[in-house]
Amino acid sequence: MCWLPPTVLGFVLRFWSLGFGLPNHFRPDEDMVVLPSLGMVGGNLDPHDYTYPTLYKYILVLVYRVCMMLGVGAQGYESAWQYAAYGFFVDGSFFFIVARGVSAVFGVLTILALYRVGELAYGRWVGGVCAWFLSVSVLHVRDSHFGVTDISSVALLMFGLVYCVHIAQRGALKDYVWAGVFVGLAASAKYGAVLGLVPLGVAHLCRRPEGVPLLSQWIWQRKVWFAGVVCVLAFVVTSPYLLLKLDDFARYFGAQMRHVYEHGHGVDLGPGWMYHPTVTLRYGLGLLGVVCGLGGFAWVCYRRQAEDWVVLSLCIAFFVVTGRGRAVFFRYALPLVPLCCLLAGVFIHWIRGLSMVPKRAMLGVVLVVLCVLEPVWASVRLNMLLGKKDTRAQAREWIEEHLMEGLLIANVGGVYGDVTLRNRRGVPWWLWRYMRGFSDVDPIALANFLSQFEDDLPAHFSYHFFPGVDRLDEHTRGFPELLDNPEMSIVITHEHPLHYSTVSPEFLNVLKQKATLRAEFRPGADEDLNRAVFDLQDAFYYPMGAFGALDRGGPMIRIWDIKERPLSVFPNAKDQQKLLRDAFYWMGLSMEKTREYQIAQTLFQSALRLDADFDAAQLELHKLQEMIKR
Repeated sequence: MCWLPPTVLGFVLRFWSLGFGLPNHFRPDEDMVVLPSLGMVGGNLDPHDYTYPTLYKYILVLVYRVCMMLGVGAQGYESAWQYAAYGFFVDGSFFFIVARGVSAVFGVLTILALYRVGELAYGRWVGGVCAWFLSVSVLHVRDSHFGVTDISSVALLMFGLVYCVHIAQRGALKDYVWAGVFVGLAASAKYGAVLGLVPLGVAHLCRRPEGVPLLSQWIWQRKVWFAGVVCVLAFVVTSPYLLLKLDDFARYFGAQMRHVYEHGHGVDLGPGWMYHPTVTLRYGLGLLGVVCGLGGFAWVCYRRQAEDWVVLSLCIAFFVVTGRGRAVFFRYALPLVPLCCLLAGVFIHWIRGLSMVPKRAMLGVVLVVLCVLEPVWASVRLNMLLGKKDTRAQAREWIEEHLMEGLLIANVGGVYGDVTLRNRRGVPWWLWRYMRGFSDVDPIALANFLSQFEDDLPAHFSYHFFPGVDRLDEHTRGFPELLDNPEMSIVITHEHPLHYSTVSPEFLNVLKQKATLRAEFRPGADEDLNRAVFDLQDAFYYPMGAFGALDRGGPMIRIWDIKERPLSVFPNAKDQQKLLRDAFYWMGLSMEKTREYQIAQTLFQSALRLDADFDAAQLELHKLQEMIKR
């Protein structure tokens, strides 16, 4: 009765609205996990992207392989490359919802792990209370819906903390082994979880016998060294390409560190050690939950028993590391959420143990209920919003129903708030990632396989594509010269309090003069949208608090028709052979620009395989071959 009810509630809140947005992709970073995982189902286990380690991706690969053998997730395939091609180019909804399902399962497991930590360290009552707090935490509920690595890393870290507490209490060899395994696996899901070694080391020091020098405990005690070796092995076995491609890993990891600690991300919100307690945890746990967590922190600092040191060390380590950052995404504070839930439970347990407090048992229950009310309501409201059609999904349906296929459409406001139409110029984004996993697939065979699904696919448009151009930020927010393109007849603008959806006022003024508003889609009233609390550095258009009367997620979208502009339609918009031909050509131009000449040559040759009379590719290939000779 202590762990089952909060676990069931946590399960419901995490699986409710799990398929939000699909087949649109409204959660940034899912592409960076799901697509490399799907690209490895053929047996090439190099993810080619080291932004994240590979444990979570390998779990997805295993699940996808099982589904492929069972005939689930795709149609008309006979081999792994066709199975993956269906997910990349036809409909990847199944693969994204599987990734989210795996994350949700890890989210539920985190509740169980935290209950066990609380039970071992402070008793069954604290274990049950902190399980309730975590089960309804809106930040943990929100991120358990995402097919990314954060929740799996936190879950494994909490299981590692279970064995760190065991080390502090009894210090058996198996405790060291399991602590090392779980910390290594957690770090293999997300790099920052390597901080789990801190409570492992602290727990080990808490076992120091009287009269034994501290340094001797570190040097001569074999158990702690064994735990370290096991941790490294668990990491290397589940993320082997980080060593096999060490230079690539160093480049990716270095870029991440500069992003977090030097450059920040978009809006400057100040350092994390001010922002996370006052905003992230305030809305991620609820105000009373954070207050009780601070009270618990003060109490364990005063008490300072072995279990307290273990919990405090992990809490302080993550707070210091995340606090230094200029990038303060809410998800960066996820490891602190279960620890704050635990400390809040400790504080309430301390209050109900005070002799001067009347009706102590009743007071403890009342405090728990009050702590749960705000986050459970926020979690319910978030799931209700996720269950409604996003404004971008509404706009896409309107466009596919009312506009001719093949139109050139401009999406203006920022990359992440764009209406995710099936986009001719977006094919290279998918094709590049697909070919890294299946480089030996013949382009003609790929085009022939995809052609069988042409009639069943939604309308395919071509919209103004910005990535790769100079002054990207300025271009995505609109510039008046864009409207001079005689082929541009439809413009989509999106606006939102998040900086990812901002239209240039100069562009908007010119647009209003030249165009007629055809349709508008709003998530709710402007005052509610401006009051709502969003993850300001993240391009996720759903609030975490102050929901007001918001009806759905997404930016405010307007669709404009430029006056007296003839409709220019790209012919054969769904022709897979032409789509792939142009995609190989555009990728070749990109590689040529970055001086990857051998790769560019291969890409131009692939374009010519699909269309031997493609003059543009022939010209570029000839220029490239002459350059290579010189």
